[in-house]
Amino acid sequence: MASSDVHCGTGCTIEFPGSYDAQLLSIDWSGMSRGSIPTTHMDTTAATGTTQFGSMTFIPSTHSDPGEISVEFHLNPDTTLNIIDADTATVTVEFPEGATWAVKAFATGFETHEPLEDKMTGSVTLKATGVAVITAAVE
Repeated sequence: MASSDVHCGTGCTIEFPGSYDAQLLSIDWSGMSRGSIPTTHMDTTAATGTTQFGSMTFIPSTHSDPGEISVEFHLNPDTTLNIIDADTATVTVEFPEGATWAVKAFATGFETHEPLEDKMTGSVTLKATGVAVITAAVE
């Protein structure tokens, strides 16, 4: 029995300035991360009543990294993709059920792959900056 918590990526879209109407193969968001600040000091000890050495302690950073977004697509060499020089702008990933994730981003990489006797593909890497806005699908 399929779970309603399982979703398929078919139908996902991405919008960003400088993009063109490409046939998407994948969208990968590297993941958001948050740093940690070490707070361990010379008096840090183990829990009372144990013979263990003290463990390192940390506090969360107040800043997070929204990650990178990589997009792979069928390459059309007749279409100009001038994204690498584009300014920071809003990038929106829309999921098939209607949820969206939006964040400011700028391109840091553009690559193409032209294999012998196989389809040509391209990829763009976008560096996200600032806070990602996640909007749930409307039911």
